[in-house]
Amino acid sequence: MSVAYKKFKADAPRDRGALAAELDARVAETARELAGSYLALKRTDNTRAGYLRDLRRFFTWCATNGLTDPLEATEDDIVDYLNSLRGRGGEHASPATRARHLATLRGYYSHCRRRRAIHNAPTDDLSERVPEQSHTEGLDAQEAQALLREAKDAGPYEYALVNILLFMGLRVSEACTAELTDMRFHDDSAAVRVKRKGGKLVDVPMPKVVEDAVRQATKGRESGSLLLADGEPLDRFTAWEWVSTLAKAVGITKTISPHSLRHTFATTALSGDDPSPLHFVQQSMGHASPRTTLRYDRAAGARERFVGESVAQKILKPGS
Repeated sequence: MSVAYKKFKADAPRDRGALAAELDARVAETARELAGSYLALKRTDNTRAGYLRDLRRFFTWCATNGLTDPLEATEDDIVDYLNSLRGRGGEHASPATRARHLATLRGYYSHCRRRRAIHNAPTDDLSERVPEQSHTEGLDAQEAQALLREAKDAGPYEYALVNILLFMGLRVSEACTAELTDMRFHDDSAAVRVKRKGGKLVDVPMPKVVEDAVRQATKGRESGSLLLADGEPLDRFTAWEWVSTLAKAVGITKTISPHSLRHTFATTALSGDDPSPLHFVQQSMGHASPRTTLRYDRAAGARERFVGESVAQKILKPGS
């Protein structure tokens, strides 16, 4: 054990408030308080200090990358963080070190779920090896259609939410924080301005079916939140309950969340005989790296083989 780490361990606080104060202040207070209560449960100074060090690094990464509330982290965010340990400042992070970081985050998010701060943990489907593909379960076309029908029967805001997530690929936090004044209408198109991770404002094109659903839900209103629940701004917890309830109502037995609909958007865009270009999907989803978007590409291997066949065709049979 290094001298520096011995001092870090000796100086590590034990009180939950003091532990929370050790974390990046740019991160949401609730997430820090939950981290403090989680760390306070650790029985030994050594364990507490190690978990504090891991969470401190994760929270700083979140704040630096525009994820000011770690409770809104998705599986993609966790994978991006674990992959960052390989990069600058983490060149020497071994598989064992990355597995330890994942174990820390898994424990933290399980604690948050027990405290009813989140419904599902972004670490649930991650193994110790960072996956090349997203493990989130999405919907097939028939399931998506059934969900849309059920949402339409449930109410205009439920229907608008499902349309936004399914056909625009927004994060649930982006959908919930959008305001009516964020809508942008043009002659033959519409868009909604959302704040991406990192604070960047982006106008995301709105398909006609989504525009119609949003117009129906917001009829008669000119300001306030785009989506409402019982007259109040929709929050991500209610959005999760809506989507989960709708899925169960149409007989979908797998766990479906708002992120499942975003996942469906990505996998559908990248599949089929005429897939959308990767950089367009990346831009729509607000991914900083195309590697994150590629995790949704179920046909990547087949597409790579097709590219090879295409090149061979052009070289060996030019003009054909």
